[in-house]
Amino acid sequence: MSQISRNLCSSCALFEERCRTEWRFGHTLAPNLLFLEKSASNGCSLCQLVYQSCIYEGYTGQISWIIKPIILYLWAYNLNDDSENSDSDNGDDDHPSWRLWVLFGDDIAFSLWVMNAPSKPPAWCDPDYCGSISNLRLTHSSEANYSNEGVEAIITLAKTWALNCRLHHTKCTGSGNISGQCEGNILPTRLIDVGSEGDEISPKLVITDQNSVLGAEYVALSYAWGSETSYTKTMASNLQVMTESLGWSGLPRTIQDAIIFTRKFGVKYLWVDALCILQSEGYDDALQQADWHREADRFGQYYQNAIMTISATGAKGSDEGLFLDRPGLRLDPQPLSLRRRTPSGNVRETILYPHVPLWKSEIGMSPLLERGWAMQERVLSRRILHFATNCVLWECQECLATEMNPAGALPTAKFAKKAGEEFIFEYRALDIWPEDDIEDSWYAFIGVYSERYFSFWSDRLPALSGIAAGVQRRILQKYVAGIWEGSFAEGLSWMVVGDFFPDFSSLPGATSTSSRESAKTRTNLPSWSWASARGAVVFRLNSTLWHSNIRVESWALSTDGANTSGQITNARLRIRGKFREISLSELGFSCYDIKGRNCLEPRLIAHQFQYEEAAYLDAIDAEQLTQQVFPCLLIGYADNAAYKAPGWPRERVGGALILVRTDQQRGSFEEFRRIGFLCLPFNEHWSGVPERTIELV
Repeated sequence: MSQISRNLCSSCALFEERCRTEWRFGHTLAPNLLFLEKSASNGCSLCQLVYQSCIYEGYTGQISWIIKPIILYLWAYNLNDDSENSDSDNGDDDHPSWRLWVLFGDDIAFSLWVMNAPSKPPAWCDPDYCGSISNLRLTHSSEANYSNEGVEAIITLAKTWALNCRLHHTKCTGSGNISGQCEGNILPTRLIDVGSEGDEISPKLVITDQNSVLGAEYVALSYAWGSETSYTKTMASNLQVMTESLGWSGLPRTIQDAIIFTRKFGVKYLWVDALCILQSEGYDDALQQADWHREADRFGQYYQNAIMTISATGAKGSDEGLFLDRPGLRLDPQPLSLRRRTPSGNVRETILYPHVPLWKSEIGMSPLLERGWAMQERVLSRRILHFATNCVLWECQECLATEMNPAGALPTAKFAKKAGEEFIFEYRALDIWPEDDIEDSWYAFIGVYSERYFSFWSDRLPALSGIAAGVQRRILQKYVAGIWEGSFAEGLSWMVVGDFFPDFSSLPGATSTSSRESAKTRTNLPSWSWASARGAVVFRLNSTLWHSNIRVESWALSTDGANTSGQITNARLRIRGKFREISLSELGFSCYDIKGRNCLEPRLIAHQFQYEEAAYLDAIDAEQLTQQVFPCLLIGYADNAAYKAPGWPRERVGGALILVRTDQQRGSFEEFRRIGFLCLPFNEHWSGVPERTIELV
């Protein structure tokens, strides 16, 4: 066991000294990450352990974290107490766990793995999913990312995982949808023949209905395109050329790596969207638009039917490749010991353990999975090989494994919840998922999904089409612009929270923008669909707590493809409910820029985060609206008994749509657009209000 006092910088030496005399304190270890990295490179044992942990927790690649001071905060951690910051020393002797937090300025980032000696590895490190860092060093060093040995080691490991899955995992071997049988084993329209390195056969595009590839196995690629746009893509004008040769030098590194990997893996075909779908050659490229409409409706099935998905999980763009640098391996910190004072005055030896790459940080904080399209690609793929920032990981329905722990472990509901992946776990068991829970889980999932980035916001529904189709086969309901027919009230009760992109197009008299994407979104997406929002959404009406107060009299939806395709050409909704005009300024609502510039609240509660009396605008700066009067339609309300936590209001709370008139009529019904969501006390503002039928577009 290395002793912490043998190789410490002056700051860490002072930290060690304070541990002997204080039992709860904060200590500035370094002014920023660059100083911490330099001290680690100079050999300080504690700085090495902390800096490597910052790498594996995902905090070294973000400028907002790099410039902040690094602070260690130590306190007792009583495992038998619900309060982790308990001052009691009872748990210190009986349950020898302490918590050592790493802070970036005032922001808590993560905790180091700390236990009293002698001890087992800390329980919260998920040993089933972690394994030993020594395995990572055996298979892949930071200096050998593109070496033959490094690539071959990953190929061998991937083949082992895939073979074990195909031989022993009954949930992964079906040819249909993860969530039920799909309509036939659809082959992509085009595939890449990866060629042969030994015979010098160049990769090329093949048209599957013109070649003898029916029933062929293929690998799919999930990746982020990035900002570089000059790479080779397939277009109508070069389609014939691409069937002869892709032109290796013009391909981005990630696609080159995927071709090499697929070839070495022993599979002949690869599907990559940029090469297998026609890309645009201009605004009026009718051939490309027709091809995209046809292919987008089948994306989900392409990933479902692939024998494996290669995921460039750790890469920010297609120029970075699959085999990324691994800066964490440049350091080799060992478990460290220090003596520290307990609250009762005793002195005990504490062990600090080095971190290893964790599933939660490697997957949950990955650049790729910030993309909206990538979420569906992951959910629907039956097997995924993740090339993450610090290691390679395997994911299928019956195993989660890493280079550190090749044997892996069975995915569990408990682990999925801890990793924030409940919906993924539930969807893969959709056939046995209780139907009553599916719709609530859908809207909870949409809240997470809406945080993901899209180059084109109009892709929000198409990028969900495969998942929606699977859910629809299970619950047998109509799917209406991201909302299930059986839960219209819940599906309409969304509100935008956090950052958003201002868009004044829905205000009367607003001029259109020059953005093609904005125009497309305004034209196709109905204002009442959460997909039209310019930011992350949460759903206010939970079916177990709220009562619906609307009646959907009719709705109409036109799409290119199936109604789950998300390619909406027209949508309307006729709805009846309590209807009245409301002046936000008369309610005393103002924008305080605490929850976001789209939120209006009364001054008395503006400092609290609660939804009970607030207006949330969908895509409009809230300051623009404080002096206006708006028509509002009540969607539902919550009973007093729904609120049991201290500080929550005891009165009934109503949730309503904030609307604007379009100055159009549909028959005898006036037409409106939604611009926000309003929460107000029900008895004061909605009791006795008459009902009205309106048309929403």
